[in-house]
Amino acid sequence: MSQTPPIAEAFLEQSWDDAGAAQAARDDRATQLQAAGYECSCADLWNVMGYRVYVVRAEPVVEAKRTIPTSGSGSGRDNNSRSSKPRRSDANKQRPARRRAATEIR
Repeated sequence: MSQTPPIAEAFLEQSWDDAGAAQAARDDRATQLQAAGYECSCADLWNVMGYRVYVVRAEPVVEAKRTIPTSGSGSGRDNNSRSSKPRRSDANKQRPARRRAATEIR
């Protein structure tokens, strides 16, 4: 199964009669791509010459697949999870206090 690559298109202010026309063209293209099943994001940028650049980026919508656990109880825990291992019997015992070094300031 081949994956459709994302689409990125730029609409330069200087290529149109005015900035409003370039922005409208970008918005129209985003609407077309959304109708074709893409998820679009639009950005208003500036180039180094000070002209506006209207950008649309479109990615194909990926549907999430629901997975059903195939093993036993379906609790979501695997055999290596910490909660499924037995606890040590001495886990509640306190550790002895750390001895201070002779050079340590009190």
